Amino acid sequence: MIYSFIGWIYESTLCSILGKRLVNRGFLNGPICPIYGCGALLVIAFFYGRVDNVLELFILTAILTCSLEYATSYFMEQLFHSRWWNYSNRKYNINGRVCLDGAIIFGLLCTCLIKIIHPFFSKIVNTYISNSWLTIMSSVMMMFFAIDFTLTVVHIIRMNVRLKVIQDEYTKLKTQFEARKSKLLERQEDIKNDFEMKIRERIEIFENSDLYDKHLQRFLIFRKYQDKRLLSAFPKLASRDYKEALEKLREKFFIKFK
Repeated sequence: MIYSFIGWIYESTLCSILGKRLVNRGFLNGPICPIYGCGALLVIAFFYGRVDNVLELFILTAILTCSLEYATSYFMEQLFHSRWWNYSNRKYNINGRVCLDGAIIFGLLCTCLIKIIHPFFSKIVNTYISNSWLTIMSSVMMMFFAIDFTLTVVHIIRMNVRLKVIQDEYTKLKTQFEARKSKLLERQEDIKNDFEMKIRERIEIFENSDLYDKHLQRFLIFRKYQDKRLLSAFPKLASRDYKEALEKLREKFFIKFK
């Protein structure tokens, strides 16, 4: 519980500084981060009094704590269908669950834990707290931890149920919207096709009339050279306001001079 509390202080302080606002960091409501407590107990159980070399201790504890963090991330994601942290934006990460920066920090913290922190707290607990009081204090803390953990898990499960309802409703509304959008686009396409058909019919009527031939002949006679040169020199020439008309004239013009 002590190391879970220290972990909560570390996480909350770091996140508050980075986020420039107060952050109550941790999975639970209370001021503890169980992953730090579990990690500290594992490190103490495996390495306290067994490994003296600082470099070896650093490497081994970094590997152990990163393995714990990876496993915790994976199982929490499987259990709650949520990704609680992600290091994908950092260099040298493994599936976004652990990263090199974290491994270095954990290795340093655990080395300090074995060499300095745990001997200090161990001496205080063994010197100033009797076994009976230690049992009572531990039992009370574990009871609050169990209550907090239960309430948090129940809340997350209910939250996931609500999220599913919201997501299903959103998907339903999105499907309805896409269906209505598709129908609207179909109607617009039909209207557009009808409009284009009417325009083509009018153009064909105009092209088959004597008036059209008279205008086209004047165009070919009086503007033959310059227009042909410009259209040849600028094949991508486009009119902003009369695009279709220009394309039609281009088509008729070059047919006449083939």
